[in-house]
Amino acid sequence: MSEDTNKLPLKKVATEFVLVLLRSTRSTFYYAVCLVSLWVLFQPAETFSYVLAPEQILDLMAKNFAAFRRVAVTQTVHIPKSGIEGRELSFKETIYLKTPGFYARTADSGGISMDLPYRIILMPGSVSYLADYLFRLGINSGERCLSRQDGVISYRLGDKDKQSSALFVEKERVIPILFRTRIQSATAHGFRVVSFKDYRQVDEDWYPHELEISEYGATVVRFMITEIKVDPVIPGGIVFNPIEIPPAAHGAPSPLQETIRALTEANK
Repeated sequence: MSEDTNKLPLKKVATEFVLVLLRSTRSTFYYAVCLVSLWVLFQPAETFSYVLAPEQILDLMAKNFAAFRRVAVTQTVHIPKSGIEGRELSFKETIYLKTPGFYARTADSGGISMDLPYRIILMPGSVSYLADYLFRLGINSGERCLSRQDGVISYRLGDKDKQSSALFVEKERVIPILFRTRIQSATAHGFRVVSFKDYRQVDEDWYPHELEISEYGATVVRFMITEIKVDPVIPGGIVFNPIEIPPAAHGAPSPLQETIRALTEANK
């Protein structure tokens, strides 16, 4: 991330001033002060940023999605060639999401539900509800630190161990940008990474229009939102069900590949 160019002239002047002091004084005390000043000048801005408490992060994030208590999402689901048997598969579907943690889908929807547990974070909820939700995903919401995710300064919620499950929240807008949860297969251990991308304004709030899920470093499914309606009229016959959250695990098995395989077979 590049440094704010508006601050460069001021930093240059301050640096030159400190160097002049270094050359003009023999005092050990002032020499030490000058060295400390130089060190401070060249620290990254986030080093001295105020870090919100975990409860504040969750509260602000929930408030940012307060308008999305009930939404209808029309999206294209794309399974790349790297999915099952080298075949690409795309289809459209409409899903309905309702706080707290309910969903419904039209009868002609494709049936891949692996994105649903992670969409709960895009719904308003209390701090205790969100903390419990993250706990069920294996994320310790009581620990946080500043981090960089793809060059974006973010809050990282989760244990300090870099191999632990975590949620990354963009610091500037306090919106989720990435989940990382541990999974396992019969032969390997790794991560499922869920990325929230392409945030756009819906009315006055932000909502991601792309959600990508990868496992063991490879993209397995991508959801591209083409339309989102807030407080939509719910068609007759639509039944809401609770969103099932996958088991928190240090190595929970992944059913995603099996789901995609079944869906691919059904669309042959």
